[in-house]
Amino acid sequence: MGAVGHLRCPRDGSQLSVLEEHALVCETNGHPVGARWGILDFSPPGSPHAFGPWVTRLYDTLLVRWHQPRLFGVSPRTLVEFHLRAMELARGGTILDVPCGSGIFSIGAAAQAGVRHYLGVDISLPMLQVARKRCTRYGLESTLARAELCALPLAAESVDVVICSLGLQFIERREAGLREMRRVLRPGGWLLGVAPALGLHPRYDQRHALRARKDFPVAPAELGAEFKLARLVLDEPLRTQGALVFWKAQAL
Repeated sequence: MGAVGHLRCPRDGSQLSVLEEHALVCETNGHPVGARWGILDFSPPGSPHAFGPWVTRLYDTLLVRWHQPRLFGVSPRTLVEFHLRAMELARGGTILDVPCGSGIFSIGAAAQAGVRHYLGVDISLPMLQVARKRCTRYGLESTLARAELCALPLAAESVDVVICSLGLQFIERREAGLREMRRVLRPGGWLLGVAPALGLHPRYDQRHALRARKDFPVAPAELGAEFKLARLVLDEPLRTQGALVFWKAQAL
């Protein structure tokens, strides 16, 4: 519960208090926050788990051996270096990783960079369980929570850096997601992200066209305006590599 000061009730924004070990309660309306396996659960009742247990077991291998080199057309080191860069910016501070997934690249990099506190948020409980084990393995001070990107259970201006790695394409209301990430960033804080876009790599385009349940790939030509509406300013030009778009933006 070391990061309880960062947390807020996503229903009404109220502070949370420690009710008993590993349990929190909203100070205003008494909403309880469940916790399982050291993971706080802020998700609305009936929320889907997105990546289930069987996908979670295969995810890390698929990401490294299939998604990066073939689907996204980038080298295996690409996402490693991107996460290391974000963690270096958060050295000595607090970073929010959303959606954190299994933490395959971020958790080890956070420990290596000397991040003071790691906040991992995802809607998939099985993914968070894997991330929890990784945090323990690396001795990383962390808080993991099941919640939606557009309803983060965090206080305004409470984190130094947000990293959104391969997650924004799952958010239909992208502007709302960007505004929510900006809300929790301290002024001058950084949002680093990477997401696929159409029209950059044929294999990703083909897969997206064949999927029955479509994602929402980012549109590079629109991102600048979307950042501006969310009170974020690009610190450098958008960078594309393979099917991926990378950005670094600062909170105004």
